[in-house]
Amino acid sequence: MRYYQGLSQLKLGNKAKATELFNALVADGEAAINQTSAGSADFFVMFGDREDEATRKSQAYTQRGLGYKGLGENSKASDDLKKAVELSVEISGQNPSSWVCDLQLRIQE
Repeated sequence: MRYYQGLSQLKLGNKAKATELFNALVADGEAAINQTSAGSADFFVMFGDREDEATRKSQAYTQRGLGYKGLGENSKASDDLKKAVELSVEISGQNPSSWVCDLQLRIQE
């Protein structure tokens, strides 16, 4: 959601607010990537811990990648989104969702 808010702020000419939103995405994604699952242990997650960790990290890399994309750091954005896709494939055993692939293609443009 903050990614789209940042894009809206850019369209409105409010670059400072957009940058603030994108930097928050990067910071929150970074914090989630560095968080250990032991710090957020939940009894019901215990049996699916590996999947839960991969899901959490996939979401965190997506979040940070979108922040980098908004900041115009396309190389970092692409790396993070590729990592998110790899984790998504690992979790599901299926092809990654099309919107992530589409976003990666847009970053490369």
